[in-house]
Order: sequence, then C-alpha cells, then structure tokens
Amino acid sequence: MEVLLIIGAATVFGGLILRAVRTPAPPRRLKSGPPAVEPLPRIAYLPTWEYCGRASGECPVPPGSHPWKDKRWSCAKCGMDASAKVDEYDELLVSRETFKPAADGWLVSSRLPDGRHAPAIDIDFAARLDWTGRSWELTLERAVTPEKILFVLRVLRECGLVAYESHRRQEKELLRPSEGVPSGRAPDGYPGWTFDLAVPARLVPSQTEGHFHLYLEKEVGWMDYERLLRAMTEAGFVERGFYAMTLRRGMSMLRKMD
Repeated sequence: MEVLLIIGAATVFGGLILRAVRTPAPPRRLKSGPPAVEPLPRIAYLPTWEYCGRASGECPVPPGSHPWKDKRWSCAKCGMDASAKVDEYDELLVSRETFKPAADGWLVSSRLPDGRHAPAIDIDFAARLDWTGRSWELTLERAVTPEKILFVLRVLRECGLVAYESHRRQEKELLRPSEGVPSGRAPDGYPGWTFDLAVPARLVPSQTEGHFHLYLEKEVGWMDYERLLRAMTEAGFVERGFYAMTLRRGMSMLRKMD
C-alpha cells in the first residue's frame, strides 16, 4: 500500500513539473513609445501691421515679416528702414495691428473655435519634453526658487494640467525639512524643474536656436490661462513681453513652424 501511495504521489508531482515546464512564460511587456499627440483646433491668423518705425503714414509691413523679431526690414510702401528703436514701438505696433482668421495663417493662436484656449507658450531657453511610459514630463531649464515652483505647480493643478498626486508629491519634495542642501539644488534655488503633466503636450523648436514653442493640448478658460501665464512669468519661465502681448490681444500667438 505504501509503495502504491509513493508511486501515485510521484506521478502527481511529476505531472505538476511537466505542466510547469510546458506552460510558456507570459510575454514581457515592452515599454511603449510616445503616443501621437493630436493638436487641438487652434485658430490661425494672417496678421497685418501698419507701422514702419519712422514714417507717420500708413505703411504696411512686408508679408511674412515679424516686426518685433526681425531686427531689419523695410516698409513695403515707403521703403523706410525700420531697424531703429525696434524695442520701443510695441505700443504703437499693437494699436495698428489687425488679424484675419485664415487656414493658411502663419501665426497660431491659443484661441479655439468655442472661445476657450489651448495653451501656446513661447519658451526662450532650453527645455525638454519626455515620455515616461505613462505621462509627459516637461523640463524647463531655468534657475527658479522653490516658492515660484510651488506657485506654478498650484496653478497647473487648478487648471487640470498636472495631476493632484503629482502636485502633492512635488510639493512635499519642495517643502521637506532641510537637511543641508538637497541634491541638485543650489542654495538659492534650482537650476530648473521637471513638471509631470497630466495632458498631452508638444514642444516644437522655434526659429531661434535653443528656443521652443510649448503646446498643451487641453482646453482652459481665459481666466485660467491668464493665471497660468502670470505664474510662469513671475517664475521666469515666460518672458514679460510675451505675457504683456498676450494680455493686449486676448490670446497668445506663435509663428507656425510646420
């Protein structure tokens, strides 16, 4: 009887071993590449400027010119050189500029057809956008203090652009009790910061080497968008001229780089 029990147990155990050997291991999940990001339907515009910098008459800017970026251009009508005092005519320029919505417009705005906005932000320094396998991480490489990072983080979360969990995690990192100088942090702040975004994003190189156009593919109201740009401006992530121009126009505008 004992011999039979031992034989039976050995048979069962052997069957389990064979079954384990024959069962293929589950396939390994490979890290997926970044998903395709579908742009929101931002309205494109064809601009018209009527200020040549010196002439008092109505002198149109040549088509395709960018008077506050291109340091040298001539009026299409009077031929006057407008390179002088380029940084001093913003007020006159804005008072005489008009925009016409057009499918072939070369200025892309933040405005959507329903009147809401999808952030379109000019980044005038080094930046990087990485796909982690679950979300987009935006790294802005400009020196910033913890207090300003916290302000930007809070506004991003309130606009639905950063998840609550990510906001709380980074907030704890910034507010943790000091134990000397944290890794990667200078005594007066950080050399940059990485934001874990909760929305699709695109980072497009601009005409200026090392500068970028940041597109966040989420609808926000104008008040939220203005608060976001103000927070980023106070943190040094957005130039004050870009913020001021956005307020005057009621939308941000970037040169189309397609």
